[in-house]
Amino acid sequence: MIWERVLIILLLGLVGTGAYTAFKQLHLRRVNGRQPAAAASGQPTLLYFRSEACAACPTQSRYLAQVMGSGEGGEGNGRFTLQQIDVDANPDQARQYGIMTLPTTMLLDAAGKVREINYGLTPPHKLQQQLKTIGAGN
Repeated sequence: MIWERVLIILLLGLVGTGAYTAFKQLHLRRVNGRQPAAAASGQPTLLYFRSEACAACPTQSRYLAQVMGSGEGGEGNGRFTLQQIDVDANPDQARQYGIMTLPTTMLLDAAGKVREINYGLTPPHKLQQQLKTIGAGN
């Protein structure tokens, strides 16, 4: 009896993980298919979608400051550019990228292609690892 419950929980976990992964890949394809007007800086870009009404956004801002290695909010650190986008002031840009939750971070490679999407709080170590995979990390 208990093994049946464990098996059901494991199966539900696998189905949930698979659905999340499929949704994320679909979102990546849609965003890249629309070719959003990314900042053509010629270097990787980290887009940070936020709002003043977002309770988790101050924490994400602190995480990004750690990743940047300097004070809050800067425009870049030489390896990549950080763009903060207030969804209240720029709803069209948020809609263009398909933003559904805050905070959301997106990592774009030097060509402007979205390579990673993070929904909700993303810890600094995960962002640094993702930046390394696109050639912008330490």
